[in-house]
Amino acid sequence: MARLRLLSWRFRLLLCAALGACLGIFALGELAIRSAVGTGQGVNLLLAELALLALSLLAITLLILLTRLAVERATMEYTITSRSSELVELWSHLQDNTEKEKADLARNLHDELGGLLTAARMDLSWLQRAAAGQDPSVLARLQQLADELTDAMDVKRRVVENLRPALLDHFGLPTAMQNYFEEMCQKAGLSLTTTLPDESPDLSDELAIALFRIGQESLTNIVRHARARKVQLELAVNGDSLTLVIADDGVGIERDTDALQRSHGIRGMRHRIESLGGTFELTSGKGTGTTIRIRSPRERCAAPARAPGIAR
Repeated sequence: MARLRLLSWRFRLLLCAALGACLGIFALGELAIRSAVGTGQGVNLLLAELALLALSLLAITLLILLTRLAVERATMEYTITSRSSELVELWSHLQDNTEKEKADLARNLHDELGGLLTAARMDLSWLQRAAAGQDPSVLARLQQLADELTDAMDVKRRVVENLRPALLDHFGLPTAMQNYFEEMCQKAGLSLTTTLPDESPDLSDELAIALFRIGQESLTNIVRHARARKVQLELAVNGDSLTLVIADDGVGIERDTDALQRSHGIRGMRHRIESLGGTFELTSGKGTGTTIRIRSPRERCAAPARAPGIAR
Protein backbone atom coordinates (compact mmCIF):
# COMPACT_ATOMS: atom_id res chain seq x y z
CA MET A 1 0.00 0.00 0.00
CA ALA A 2 2.90 2.34 0.70
CA ARG A 3 4.13 1.82 -2.84
CA LEU A 4 0.71 2.52 -4.30
CA ARG A 5 0.78 5.91 -2.63
CA LEU A 6 3.87 6.69 -4.69
CA LEU A 7 1.92 6.50 -7.95
CA SER A 8 2.12 9.70 -9.90
CA TRP A 9 -1.00 11.61 -10.80
CA ARG A 10 -0.59 10.61 -14.44
CA PHE A 11 -0.89 6.94 -13.63
CA ARG A 12 -3.81 7.58 -11.33
CA LEU A 13 -5.54 9.48 -14.11
CA LEU A 14 -4.81 6.64 -16.53
CA LEU A 15 -6.25 4.05 -14.15
CA CYS A 16 -9.36 6.15 -13.67
CA ALA A 17 -9.73 6.42 -17.44
CA ALA A 18 -9.38 2.65 -17.85
CA LEU A 19 -11.95 2.04 -15.11
CA GLY A 20 -14.28 4.52 -16.75
CA ALA A 21 -13.83 2.69 -20.05
CA CYS A 22 -14.81 -0.59 -18.38
CA LEU A 23 -17.93 0.96 -16.92
CA GLY A 24 -18.76 2.52 -20.27
CA ILE A 25 -18.43 -0.84 -22.02
CA PHE A 26 -20.71 -2.45 -19.47
CA ALA A 27 -23.23 0.33 -19.95
CA LEU A 28 -23.15 0.07 -23.75
CA GLY A 29 -23.48 -3.70 -23.58
CA GLU A 30 -26.41 -3.42 -21.24
CA LEU A 31 -28.13 -0.98 -23.59
CA ALA A 32 -27.47 -3.30 -26.54
CA ILE A 33 -28.97 -6.25 -24.67
CA ARG A 34 -32.06 -4.30 -23.66
CA SER A 35 -32.48 -3.10 -27.23
CA ALA A 36 -32.23 -6.65 -28.54
CA VAL A 37 -34.73 -7.91 -25.94
CA GLY A 38 -37.12 -5.12 -26.77
CA THR A 39 -37.11 -5.95 -30.49
CA GLY A 40 -37.22 -9.70 -29.96
CA GLN A 41 -34.05 -10.38 -31.95
CA GLY A 42 -32.55 -13.46 -30.23
CA VAL A 43 -29.50 -13.67 -32.49
CA ASN A 44 -28.69 -10.05 -31.88
CA LEU A 45 -29.10 -10.69 -28.15
CA LEU A 46 -26.56 -13.53 -28.26
CA LEU A 47 -24.10 -11.49 -30.30
CA ALA A 48 -24.49 -8.57 -27.94
CA GLU A 49 -23.78 -10.77 -24.94
CA LEU A 50 -20.67 -12.23 -26.60
CA ALA A 51 -19.43 -8.80 -27.60
CA LEU A 52 -20.04 -7.53 -24.07
CA LEU A 53 -18.10 -10.46 -22.61
CA ALA A 54 -15.15 -9.98 -24.99
CA LEU A 55 -14.96 -6.26 -24.43
CA SER A 56 -15.26 -6.75 -20.67
CA LEU A 57 -12.37 -9.23 -20.65
CA LEU A 58 -10.30 -6.86 -22.80
CA ALA A 59 -11.01 -3.93 -20.50
CA ILE A 60 -10.20 -5.95 -17.37
CA THR A 61 -6.92 -7.17 -18.92
CA LEU A 62 -5.99 -3.63 -19.87
CA LEU A 63 -6.77 -2.42 -16.36
CA ILE A 64 -4.64 -5.17 -14.81
CA LEU A 65 -1.71 -4.39 -17.12
CA LEU A 66 -1.89 -0.67 -16.40
CA THR A 67 -2.07 -1.30 -12.67
CA ARG A 68 0.93 -3.63 -12.80
CA LEU A 69 2.90 -1.14 -14.86
CA ALA A 70 2.10 1.64 -12.44
CA VAL A 71 3.07 -0.46 -9.40
CA GLU A 72 6.35 -1.54 -11.03
CA ARG A 73 7.20 2.07 -11.85
CA ALA A 74 6.38 3.17 -8.31
CA THR A 75 8.53 0.33 -6.94
CA MET A 76 11.43 1.35 -9.17
CA GLU A 77 11.14 5.00 -8.13
CA TYR A 78 11.00 3.98 -4.48
CA THR A 79 14.12 1.80 -4.90
CA ILE A 80 16.06 4.56 -6.68
CA THR A 81 15.10 7.10 -4.02
CA SER A 82 16.11 4.72 -1.24
CA ARG A 83 19.46 3.91 -2.84
CA SER A 84 20.17 7.59 -3.49
CA SER A 85 19.37 8.40 0.13
CA GLU A 86 21.67 5.63 1.32
CA LEU A 87 24.50 6.89 -0.90
CA VAL A 88 24.04 10.44 0.38
CA GLU A 89 24.17 9.25 3.99
CA LEU A 90 27.21 7.07 3.29
CA TRP A 91 29.03 9.94 1.56
CA SER A 92 28.31 12.26 4.47
CA HIS A 93 29.45 9.65 6.97
CA LEU A 94 32.71 9.07 5.11
CA GLN A 95 33.28 12.81 4.78
CA ASP A 96 32.75 13.35 8.52
CA ASN A 97 35.10 10.48 9.34
CA THR A 98 37.71 11.86 6.95
CA GLU A 99 37.63 15.27 8.63
CA LYS A 100 37.88 13.65 12.07
CA GLU A 101 40.86 11.57 10.98
CA LYS A 102 42.52 14.65 9.51
CA ALA A 103 41.98 16.51 12.77
CA ASP A 104 43.45 13.63 14.79
CA LEU A 105 46.44 13.36 12.46
CA ALA A 106 47.02 17.12 12.60
CA ARG A 107 46.88 17.04 16.39
CA ASN A 108 49.36 14.16 16.58
CA LEU A 109 51.75 15.81 14.14
CA HIS A 110 51.58 19.07 16.04
CA ASP A 111 52.09 17.50 19.46
CA GLU A 112 54.46 14.60 18.80
CA LEU A 113 56.42 15.56 15.70
CA GLY A 114 56.41 19.21 16.77
CA GLY A 115 57.78 18.22 20.15
CA LEU A 116 60.55 16.14 18.60
CA LEU A 117 61.56 18.91 16.22
CA THR A 118 61.57 21.48 19.02
CA ALA A 119 63.73 19.22 21.21
CA ALA A 120 66.12 18.65 18.31
CA ARG A 121 66.32 22.40 17.71
CA MET A 122 67.15 23.00 21.38
CA ASP A 123 69.87 20.33 21.34
CA LEU A 124 71.33 21.79 18.19
CA SER A 125 71.44 25.24 19.76
CA TRP A 126 73.39 23.75 22.68
CA LEU A 127 75.82 22.13 20.26
CA GLN A 128 76.31 25.42 18.42
CA ARG A 129 77.12 27.20 21.68
CA ALA A 130 79.48 24.42 22.76
CA ALA A 131 81.26 24.44 19.40
CA ALA A 132 81.83 28.20 19.40
CA GLY A 133 85.41 28.94 18.41
CA GLN A 134 85.93 25.46 16.92
CA ASP A 135 86.58 24.45 13.32
CA PRO A 136 84.58 26.78 10.99
CA SER A 137 83.54 23.80 8.85
CA VAL A 138 81.89 22.19 11.89
CA LEU A 139 80.06 25.41 12.68
CA ALA A 140 78.94 25.65 9.04
CA ARG A 141 77.52 22.12 9.13
CA LEU A 142 75.75 22.84 12.39
CA GLN A 143 74.20 25.97 10.87
CA GLN A 144 73.14 23.97 7.82
CA LEU A 145 71.48 21.45 10.12
CA ALA A 146 69.72 24.30 11.94
CA ASP A 147 68.39 25.62 8.63
CA GLU A 148 67.17 22.15 7.67
CA LEU A 149 65.39 21.81 11.01
CA THR A 150 63.72 25.17 10.44
CA ASP A 151 62.58 24.02 6.99
CA ALA A 152 61.24 20.77 8.52
CA MET A 153 59.23 22.73 11.08
CA ASP A 154 57.78 24.90 8.28
CA VAL A 155 56.80 21.77 6.34
CA LYS A 156 55.20 20.35 9.46
CA ARG A 157 53.25 23.55 9.98
CA ARG A 158 51.96 23.57 6.39
CA VAL A 159 50.95 19.91 6.56
CA VAL A 160 49.11 20.47 9.84
CA GLU A 161 47.36 23.55 8.46
CA ASN A 162 46.23 21.64 5.37
CA LEU A 163 44.89 18.82 7.50
CA ARG A 164 43.14 21.06 10.00
CA PRO A 165 43.54 24.86 10.01
CA ALA A 166 44.39 25.95 13.55
CA LEU A 167 42.91 29.41 12.97
CA LEU A 168 39.53 27.83 12.31
CA ASP A 169 39.52 26.21 15.75
CA HIS A 170 40.93 29.17 17.66
CA PHE A 171 39.61 32.27 15.88
CA GLY A 172 36.66 31.12 13.77
CA LEU A 173 35.71 30.88 10.12
CA PRO A 174 36.12 34.53 8.98
CA THR A 175 39.69 34.83 10.28
CA ALA A 176 40.69 31.41 8.92
CA MET A 177 39.28 32.12 5.46
CA GLN A 178 40.75 35.61 5.28
CA ASN A 179 44.19 34.36 6.27
CA TYR A 180 44.05 31.51 3.75
CA PHE A 181 42.77 33.67 0.88
CA GLU A 182 45.31 36.43 1.58
CA GLU A 183 48.20 33.96 1.63
CA MET A 184 47.12 32.14 -1.54
CA CYS A 185 46.24 35.30 -3.48
CA GLN A 186 49.56 36.87 -2.56
CA LYS A 187 51.43 33.84 -3.89
CA ALA A 188 49.33 33.79 -7.09
CA GLY A 189 49.49 37.56 -7.65
CA LEU A 190 45.73 38.06 -7.35
CA SER A 191 43.93 41.11 -6.00
CA LEU A 192 41.63 40.18 -3.10
CA THR A 193 38.54 41.99 -1.82
CA THR A 194 36.90 40.70 1.36
CA THR A 195 33.65 41.47 3.12
CA LEU A 196 33.55 39.58 6.41
CA PRO A 197 31.69 39.97 9.71
CA ASP A 198 33.55 41.65 12.56
CA GLU A 199 32.77 38.80 14.94
CA SER A 200 33.00 35.11 14.23
CA PRO A 201 29.50 33.56 13.97
CA ASP A 202 28.60 30.63 16.19
CA LEU A 203 28.71 27.71 13.75
CA SER A 204 28.75 23.96 14.14
CA ASP A 205 32.09 22.31 13.56
CA GLU A 206 30.71 20.44 10.54
CA LEU A 207 29.44 23.61 8.85
CA ALA A 208 32.61 25.60 9.58
CA ILE A 209 34.94 22.99 8.11
CA ALA A 210 32.61 22.45 5.12
CA LEU A 211 32.61 26.15 4.24
CA PHE A 212 36.37 26.36 4.68
CA ARG A 213 36.92 23.35 2.40
CA ILE A 214 34.60 24.89 -0.20
CA GLY A 215 36.67 28.06 -0.01
CA GLN A 216 39.86 26.05 -0.49
CA GLU A 217 38.48 24.18 -3.50
CA SER A 218 37.09 27.35 -5.08
CA LEU A 219 40.31 29.31 -4.73
CA THR A 220 42.34 26.36 -6.02
CA ASN A 221 40.15 26.26 -9.13
CA ILE A 222 40.56 30.02 -9.60
CA VAL A 223 44.35 29.84 -9.36
CA ARG A 224 44.65 26.83 -11.67
CA HIS A 225 42.01 27.47 -14.32
CA ALA A 226 40.34 30.90 -14.16
CA ARG A 227 43.24 33.13 -15.30
CA ALA A 228 41.67 35.80 -13.12
CA ARG A 229 43.11 39.03 -11.74
CA LYS A 230 40.62 39.73 -8.96
CA VAL A 231 38.98 37.55 -6.32
CA GLN A 232 36.05 38.51 -4.11
CA LEU A 233 35.23 36.83 -0.79
CA GLU A 234 32.04 37.60 1.12
CA LEU A 235 30.56 36.05 4.24
CA ALA A 236 27.31 37.40 5.64
CA VAL A 237 25.23 36.22 8.59
CA ASN A 238 21.49 36.93 8.61
CA GLY A 239 19.80 35.59 11.71
CA ASP A 240 19.83 31.79 11.58
CA SER A 241 21.33 31.58 8.10
CA LEU A 242 24.54 32.63 6.37
CA THR A 243 25.71 33.30 2.83
CA LEU A 244 29.16 32.69 1.40
CA VAL A 245 30.11 34.20 -1.98
CA ILE A 246 33.35 33.54 -3.86
CA ALA A 247 33.74 35.30 -7.23
CA ASP A 248 36.44 35.95 -9.80
CA ASP A 249 36.82 37.91 -13.04
CA GLY A 250 38.42 35.08 -14.99
CA VAL A 251 37.59 33.34 -18.25
CA GLY A 252 34.50 31.66 -16.78
CA ILE A 253 32.99 28.27 -17.54
CA GLU A 254 30.65 27.43 -20.38
CA ARG A 255 27.54 25.86 -18.87
CA ASP A 256 27.34 22.99 -21.38
CA THR A 257 30.98 21.93 -21.36
CA ASP A 258 31.89 18.35 -20.54
CA ALA A 259 34.41 19.60 -17.98
CA LEU A 260 31.62 21.15 -15.94
CA GLN A 261 29.53 17.99 -16.14
CA ARG A 262 32.43 15.80 -14.99
CA SER A 263 33.84 18.14 -12.37
CA HIS A 264 34.22 16.17 -9.15
CA GLY A 265 35.34 19.32 -7.35
CA ILE A 266 32.07 21.13 -8.11
CA ARG A 267 30.04 18.06 -7.24
CA GLY A 268 31.94 17.69 -4.00
CA MET A 269 31.33 21.32 -3.03
CA ARG A 270 27.65 21.05 -3.82
CA HIS A 271 27.19 17.84 -1.87
CA ARG A 272 29.14 19.14 1.12
CA ILE A 273 26.71 21.99 1.64
CA GLU A 274 23.55 20.13 0.61
CA SER A 275 24.31 17.39 3.15
CA LEU A 276 24.06 20.14 5.80
CA GLY A 277 20.75 21.47 4.49
CA GLY A 278 22.20 24.33 2.43
CA THR A 279 22.14 25.27 -1.25
CA PHE A 280 24.89 25.59 -3.83
CA GLU A 281 24.65 27.93 -6.81
CA LEU A 282 27.27 28.36 -9.52
CA THR A 283 26.90 31.22 -11.99
CA SER A 284 29.38 31.44 -14.84
CA GLY A 285 29.77 32.20 -18.50
CA LYS A 286 32.55 32.41 -21.04
CA GLY A 287 34.51 35.58 -20.36
CA THR A 288 32.28 36.73 -17.48
CA GLY A 289 33.99 35.09 -14.54
CA THR A 290 32.53 32.65 -12.05
CA THR A 291 30.51 33.19 -8.88
CA ILE A 292 29.78 30.53 -6.27
CA ARG A 293 27.02 31.36 -3.80
CA ILE A 294 26.41 29.23 -0.73
CA ARG A 295 23.37 29.60 1.50
CA SER A 296 23.08 27.51 4.62
CA PRO A 297 21.31 27.39 7.96
CA ARG A 298 23.64 27.79 10.91
CA GLU A 299 22.31 24.56 12.39
CA ARG A 300 22.57 21.28 10.53
CA CYS A 301 19.36 20.22 8.77
CA ALA A 302 18.40 16.97 7.12
CA ALA A 303 19.66 16.76 3.56
CA PRO A 304 17.24 16.06 0.73
CA ALA A 305 17.23 12.48 -0.50
CA ARG A 306 18.88 12.96 -3.87
CA ALA A 307 21.95 11.83 -5.70
CA PRO A 308 24.86 14.27 -6.04
CA GLY A 309 24.85 16.34 -9.22
CA ILE A 310 25.92 19.63 -10.75
CA ALA A 311 24.24 22.87 -9.86
CA ARG A 312 22.93 24.96 -12.70
